[in-house]
Amino acid sequence: MGFSLPNPRGQTFNNLIINLNLKIISPTNPTYWPIHINRHFDVLDFFITTLPSYIKYFITNSLDLSSDHTPIILNLTDILNITKYNQTNSTT
Repeated sequence: MGFSLPNPRGQTFNNLIINLNLKIISPTNPTYWPIHINRHFDVLDFFITTLPSYIKYFITNSLDLSSDHTPIILNLTDILNITKYNQTNSTT
């Protein structure tokens, strides 16, 4: 995830995420829909997490249009790879 305009607070935030080995989960589409003509679409909503890699996730945008941004919903799915095995030793 990049920042639209570089600034000291953004750099501090980015360094903290890197130093604490955190992960940013953000949607691919903008979540901020400005009404002012001089502003640009941007990602305002995102998650900071330490989710393990085996947890799969997907993001959906809330369809609540009562604001200038669309909140996002993080859906988690715990997918474990269960190895099937055959018992080869039999007692007779």
